[in-house]
This record gives sequence, C-alpha cells and structure tokens, in this order.
Amino acid sequence: MLNKLLVISLFLFSSYTVANMNTTKYSAYFKTQSGVCLLQINGVIYIDTLRGPKTISTGSDISGWLENGENDIGLAFYPAKTKNQYDEKNCEVKIVKTTRDKQEKIITQFKITFDGKSERSDKSAYSIIDVSDVTGNKISEGIYNKIKFKNDAAPKDWMTATRKINISDIPDWEWTKATPLSDSSNLRHELMSAYQDLLSDLNKNDLETIKRKYSIALEENVNLDPSSSKDEFFESIGIEDAMKEGALDLHPDWSKYNIYFYQKNRVFCLAMEESKRNSPIRFYDKNGDFVFAWNPFFSMINGKLVLVR
Repeated sequence: MLNKLLVISLFLFSSYTVANMNTTKYSAYFKTQSGVCLLQINGVIYIDTLRGPKTISTGSDISGWLENGENDIGLAFYPAKTKNQYDEKNCEVKIVKTTRDKQEKIITQFKITFDGKSERSDKSAYSIIDVSDVTGNKISEGIYNKIKFKNDAAPKDWMTATRKINISDIPDWEWTKATPLSDSSNLRHELMSAYQDLLSDLNKNDLETIKRKYSIALEENVNLDPSSSKDEFFESIGIEDAMKEGALDLHPDWSKYNIYFYQKNRVFCLAMEESKRNSPIRFYDKNGDFVFAWNPFFSMINGKLVLVR
C-alpha cells in the first residue's frame, strides 16, 4: 500500500547513490527533531514533514534542481509541542559535493533550533547555528507564512534560514535553458490542457505515452545515476502503484488551481497550495480517500511546453 505519511518529496531525482557516477553530485542530508520542517532548493520544497511533526534523518541527491552558478538552500521550521516542553527542537541541512572520483566535501551545514522553554511564537527562542561552511556567504534569516494547519494555533510566521551556494561541474539541465514566463491566461489554459492530456493518457493506461512526454526527466535521471534505468526511475514515482490502488479524478475543479513558478520563472506547475502543491493528477480509492498525487513540473523550451521534472 502506498505510504500516505510521505516525508520525502514526491517529484524528484530521489535515487541516492555514488556508484557509477557520470557527473559531480550534490546531496542534501536533512534532519529534524520534534518539528515540522521544509528543505527548499531554489524555492522548491524538496523534503518536508508537513504531514506531522517528525524526528527523521534522511539524504537525497538534489543535483537535478541545481544549476551551475548561484543557488539557494533554505530551511523553514515550526517546532512541535512535546510532552517534555524543555526538549530542544531543531531542523538541520548539510550539503555535500561528491566528485566523479567519489571525493566528498561539505559545502555548507546549518540548523534552526528552538529552546523548548518558550512560546513557539517567541522569536527570541530560536537560534540559527552555522555548523560548517566553505561558501563564505552569510545565512539570511527570514519568515515563511504560507503554511496553514487546521485546528492548530501555529505561528503565523515560521523561522527561515537561507544561504547562497555556488555550484559547478553538473550538467546544464534542459530547464536551465527554458524561457522565463509570468502568469497569464494563455499559459494557464495551455497548462490545463497539458494536465488534461496526461489525465487522459493515464485513464487509458497509456504509460508509454506518459514516458515519452516525461522523457527529459527520465533521461536526465539516468545521466545522474547510470545504475538506474528509465523504467526503474519511472516506477519509483508511484504512478503505477496508484493506478492499481485508486482511480483518477478526471475532472479537476480548475478554479482551485493556481500557477506556481520556480527557478527564476523557468519551471512551473498547477497546484492548490504552493506548500503542498496538490497537483490536479490525483488518485482516490473506492471509499473516496486520497491515495496519491503526481506532481510534474513544466518548462517552455523552444516555444513548446514540456515536462522537465
């Protein structure tokens, strides 16, 4: 059964290996203790614990969402209530560069902590700790107020920490060559049509057409991880399992969806909420309970709307 308590993000190059590398890789090691935390890569929520406060430790290859040059790595943190209120809560990220010859180097490592003694809305109870860094760039403190929880008096503004890092020696992904766009009725209608076509393909069980449309992401993943085939990566997304366990909503209420832009407006998608994305491609079981959502991303390349992630 698909795991509904998904912690790791839903859409990325999630294979994690340093074997048979074709290129330099950048990995994110993410830890959180008794809190809800977001790891953002260039504004994209990459790993999160939005389904509930967690104490986890995980790692993931983030190369596919980076580009050569300047990139942003950020955390947004909200501490949980625990039985022992004096327990420290925290969220931490470490970015590691691994070269073709498997040499590893920590690029940056920092965390946000909450002392556990104060009210969660008390900003003086939070600290940003710089654990390790070779960039020389300062950590920018800020707020994030796009998360809303029902029946929970969460702080309106979450503590954030962001650092710019310089990336080199990775491929120039197709999305880096895309045309930056802005919100418009034309783009919205084109996106709606693209999603509807994907829904139609899935409804017909035409996975070969889906794979063809998704070929950029599949090929670039294999470039990163030659030990994984295109079919294996596609299977890891969860679409095929979802098709066995649930049924598609073939008629999304498009009025609930907005366009969200990332990567300097070169990558975008339709979603109900930016933080949770809630793609129009959604599966439900026979009881009407949500099973899975596929969250693809699009770019405009050479005048054509294409799937890139």
